[in-house]
Amino acid sequence: MTAENDNRPKSAPNFRELFAGSVAPAGADWTRRRAAKPTPAPRPIAKDYSRNVPEFPVLEAPPPRFAKAGVNRADRRKFEKRKMTMRKFDLHGCSRDQAIRELEHEIRRCTAAGVRCLLVIVGIGRFSKNAPVLKTHVLSYLIQHDDVLAYAPAKNSDGGGGAVYVMLRR
Repeated sequence: MTAENDNRPKSAPNFRELFAGSVAPAGADWTRRRAAKPTPAPRPIAKDYSRNVPEFPVLEAPPPRFAKAGVNRADRRKFEKRKMTMRKFDLHGCSRDQAIRELEHEIRRCTAAGVRCLLVIVGIGRFSKNAPVLKTHVLSYLIQHDDVLAYAPAKNSDGGGGAVYVMLRR
């Protein structure tokens, strides 16, 4: 069988063969570059919402779960199973006083907007010397806040030991 009698179609030229003799336009730079990841905007620090940090006694070991008397059991169950929509609030990188001021401001914003649940991320205190300091302060503050009805530890998917679900008054 000769090549002249072969009825098979010839293979199409590949990309490199098609553009082998071409030249890039003047000023074109065809090297691959990765797009730079945008740097996250710094988190704004709470402006003078309450210059003085609220005074409250810090409990040595606040309970991991808390509910005020009179909280509906069905609502509390829905809340702990995360069947209610929640707003997320992160306190990473805050000092104790700054975290309490930020949390106070966020609770005010949530109650004004009608938000019922809040996921507060405090972190696990990896760099604390003895025990997590921020979580102890935040839980102590939440117990004594008038607008907080209950709190519960977060599920592992939401932060586990470093996060708390907070149920707010309507």
